[in-house]
Amino acid sequence: MAKSDEELTLRQRSPNFPYFGLDVVAAAAPKLYQKDRRAAIPREIAAKHLGYETLNGAGGRLLAALNQFGFVEDAGDRKVRVSLLGERLTHPKNDAERNEILREAVRRPKLFNAIITKYGIDGLPSAPTLKSELIREYGFNPTAADEFQRSLRRTIHALPVDSDVEADGDLELELETEPIPTTLPAKEPLHVGFNVKPQLPSNAQADFVLHAPLSARTSVALTVQGIIGKEEAERLSQWWRLIVEPTVNFWMEADMKKSEETSTQA
Repeated sequence: MAKSDEELTLRQRSPNFPYFGLDVVAAAAPKLYQKDRRAAIPREIAAKHLGYETLNGAGGRLLAALNQFGFVEDAGDRKVRVSLLGERLTHPKNDAERNEILREAVRRPKLFNAIITKYGIDGLPSAPTLKSELIREYGFNPTAADEFQRSLRRTIHALPVDSDVEADGDLELELETEPIPTTLPAKEPLHVGFNVKPQLPSNAQADFVLHAPLSARTSVALTVQGIIGKEEAERLSQWWRLIVEPTVNFWMEADMKKSEETSTQA
């Protein structure tokens, strides 16, 4: 039985691109360097240095992304080594040099360079428009087109704020920022009360919203879009400690001060 065009599209092999964004990859390169410096090591050991038991799945994809961004290089005989660029990333002279390394790395993946050169960092089209272009002009299947966009946009957000990634000509590129919606289409919020254990999604890659009622007049929602892995979970924990806790303490102190002033006036 002949396959439909849609079935053939879903099965076709898409172009290579870094599955992980520059934020994850730039954090992984120093881990390899700290273990073996620039010595050639088997790929399986490199994966273990990065926290993976095998090269299957995420371990192999992360090594491939390190290679595509130029932080590791093939050493032959199924071995890899940290590249000179990866060594510089691990021990930059200053923030300016680190930013320069990131600007160089973002151009290493061929298709990242092509899209950034065409649109600029602050000019990427909408997700549906770019997805259509990736499928029609670059031969992506729909799933891979979505993964490409996720990795590309994460890479852009990993660039320093003052980064000017030079395209062909004198096109200035700036950091792209996108507002995060308060709700996600086709996703029901998960309502969490203080005495109810949160019903977290079984799939760590699923978009979801955690909604916690604080009182009759106030609630808070946590919107998660994309993949939540170890790296993201650690950053969320850091963000909570650095941003949320001080903010909550500020609100509590302000409320206490207001209560004291009310008592004094009474």
